[in-house]
Amino acid sequence: MPRLTVLMPVHNAAPYVSRAVKSTLAALPKDSELAILDDASTDETPQVLATITDPRLSLRRESQGLGVAGALQRLMSTTDSEFVGRMDADDVCMPHRFRQQLSAFEGDAPAIVFSSAIHIDRRGLPIGMAAPIPLSREAVPLHLLATNVLVHPTMTGRRAALADVGGYADTIAEDYELWLRLVAHGHSIQQLALPGILYRIHASQTSRDKEWLRASVDDALMESYRHAVAHELGIEVDAVGASESSADGAFASLRAVDRERVRRGILESAQRLSASQARYVARRLGRSA
Repeated sequence: MPRLTVLMPVHNAAPYVSRAVKSTLAALPKDSELAILDDASTDETPQVLATITDPRLSLRRESQGLGVAGALQRLMSTTDSEFVGRMDADDVCMPHRFRQQLSAFEGDAPAIVFSSAIHIDRRGLPIGMAAPIPLSREAVPLHLLATNVLVHPTMTGRRAALADVGGYADTIAEDYELWLRLVAHGHSIQQLALPGILYRIHASQTSRDKEWLRASVDDALMESYRHAVAHELGIEVDAVGASESSADGAFASLRAVDRERVRRGILESAQRLSASQARYVARRLGRSA
């Protein structure tokens, strides 16, 4: 049984997938594997993947599209490592990433660890980066109540924690909904400051589509958001469904009275953080209002 399995769902990523796979394999420590699911690609992705041979690489193909959440759940069910990592087929893994993340699980460790990311364009040229600020276990839940600040393909976590909450759900914003569910169940999450990947920004990304952003605020997300608010702030709010909201984001989708209660609760809770972390939470909250 490998200690770490990195999950990579792939769909029509022929221009980028070779570099994504090879950079991930180069970064893997001993006792690790890369599990890829080709989710019904119709471009040259299968041919590109066929050229990569490595004993640490396992590859399966689905003829019927499962979607990101379905593909990740399938990969989770067919692997059995202690830790689970994530990579996307259009990103680039940095050499130090998994060594640094696995070292964060020593001692009094969190359940899930993320890294920051350097943003690159479709050609691979840097165009900026997420703020390279470490987010403590106390700060991450407050950020998530304002907006999703975590970059999904930088995740590495304990399989036991992911299994405890049921893994990925069949919902549009499968990453954000899962982070909120982890928070609601009391699992700790931390973000490291050092970038772990080159995160590619390009027009064909689903998450860049405005209609997708609106649709991502669905009933499952709002229900998990409601439970996370109750766990972190002790505040009960209405789980406004997607059909009742046209706003982008869970916080913005709350009814006005609940949004103000949550805003006050986040700011009050942020007072226990360091000054820099508290200011960062406040800025995130302001942008989400």
